[in-house]
Amino acid sequence: MMDMFIKYYQKNVTLNALVFRHMKFLNLITRCTLLLFVFSSILLALGIILSLLTLHMVFSWITIVLWGACLCIMCMAAFVFNKKAKVIIKERYGIQSKKGAWQTEEFFQYQFKCFQSQLVSFNLYHVGKIEFLITLIEKEISRRKPKEYIASGVYITLFVPLWVQFLAAIYKGIHVKPLNLAEEVIIFVGIGIGILVAVQVWGKYKEMFAETIELFRNNESQSLSQIIKMSESLLLKLKSEERGTEK
Repeated sequence: MMDMFIKYYQKNVTLNALVFRHMKFLNLITRCTLLLFVFSSILLALGIILSLLTLHMVFSWITIVLWGACLCIMCMAAFVFNKKAKVIIKERYGIQSKKGAWQTEEFFQYQFKCFQSQLVSFNLYHVGKIEFLITLIEKEISRRKPKEYIASGVYITLFVPLWVQFLAAIYKGIHVKPLNLAEEVIIFVGIGIGILVAVQVWGKYKEMFAETIELFRNNESQSLSQIIKMSESLLLKLKSEERGTEK
């Protein structure tokens, strides 16, 4: 029953079913350009981080040119993708989107109605049944979650000694000539700021990485998360309607 429900959702309600399957080649090209942009951004970020830590330029202008080229290609692909998606939702679902992104509020409402129809066809359009459905899917997501063989704390414990040695090598390399107290303080503060910036940059690119990986993840895992979001929204709607009826 659960497998049938998920497969039905994938074939009739997901963005892939409603839009992406009608422009498979363009969808693939857009994803590839995004992946190239993330890769070039990581190269640029690593160069900037190393430059801040070593206090001299590490990356070349080729990296900047590559990043700029990937950005332009990604923007062009995204523009064509957005334009084509607007044509598809207009021709197939009668949804007009003149400005901005193709994912308008009207389109999300249409997708939401498709999900409601699915629940009705599976005889699940009830508060109690939807709550039970959410519980089952959450258990399924937990079951499919990959095991973490190395905990984050263990990784940090192993990584910190190497990081300290790296900073010591940088600090030693700077001391080619004797430095006064002011220069020592500047170097110490500069390395500290470099570490803080490195942490912030890594955090941002980690989010970008996660979003990029999400595009290439198993579609079923994405579908499970989307089903929970829509079920929770529908649950709130049904509960508010029940309260309004009671009054």
